[in-house]
Amino acid sequence: MLCGGSGHLTRSLLDLSKPAPVIADLYFAKAWLARRFVAPGCEAVCCDGNARFHSPAARSGWRCAPTHSSTSGPSGSSLGRWSGWVDPGGAAGGEEGAVVINHTHNQLAWSPSHGQPLSPAGYRDLFESIEPRIFGEAGLLEDVVASGSLDLSRRDPDTTLNADPALTIVATRHAGVYRAHQLTTPSPASPSRPHGGVRINPLYHTERDGTRLRLHLRFPSADYEDEYGACRRYLPDEADVDLAAWEALASGAPAAGDLADLIRRRVILDLPRNYC
Repeated sequence: MLCGGSGHLTRSLLDLSKPAPVIADLYFAKAWLARRFVAPGCEAVCCDGNARFHSPAARSGWRCAPTHSSTSGPSGSSLGRWSGWVDPGGAAGGEEGAVVINHTHNQLAWSPSHGQPLSPAGYRDLFESIEPRIFGEAGLLEDVVASGSLDLSRRDPDTTLNADPALTIVATRHAGVYRAHQLTTPSPASPSRPHGGVRINPLYHTERDGTRLRLHLRFPSADYEDEYGACRRYLPDEADVDLAAWEALASGAPAAGDLADLIRRRVILDLPRNYC
């Protein structure tokens, strides 16, 4: 996970990657938080992804090189190296990997943390050895919310891409990637390998009302709401939880009924211990 920050997305990869996923970030403090706290078990590297360095991927054969929330855009040289790590055989028939750039900002559409991004055409021009496919993030989110699937067979027109503040870029020779993928429902109540504890999503203010917990969605700032307000597509503004059922879930009991729906909608999460 390049530009992995403090490891929130890497945390979701812990049960999906063998060996452990590798997170890389420019800032040591973030890499340290990921390795020790947010995504324990991952391997952490502190480096500048746009600089030349000898990556362990060059000899370990990574199959996927994702990066998340890029505000300045990767350079052409860095994309060339990333593509070489995951697709060493190139057109000659080596094992196909993928470069995935998630939630990268769009030069043509303003966002509160705009940075110095490229346009969709600019990102496309950075790739040399693999032709990328670029998706508007709003369309992908709508797929997930409406049908519980992620349709990578789509080809968003330039008008859609140019208007979306955030983009997802996928570059791979593996034909099986560009299709609809059915997503699994998260189950933090009984994960295959628990990493922390079952918690209410931190975006909710909680109040105890007799035998129930009342939840109210509150964003930490207006800018945060401007950029991530689309989460209202799946997070309700208000919800309530039976306190006895919640305490049973936190103790390891399986989720059912309303709690199962709140897990599906990411109101209830598996978070690191002492997360606030």
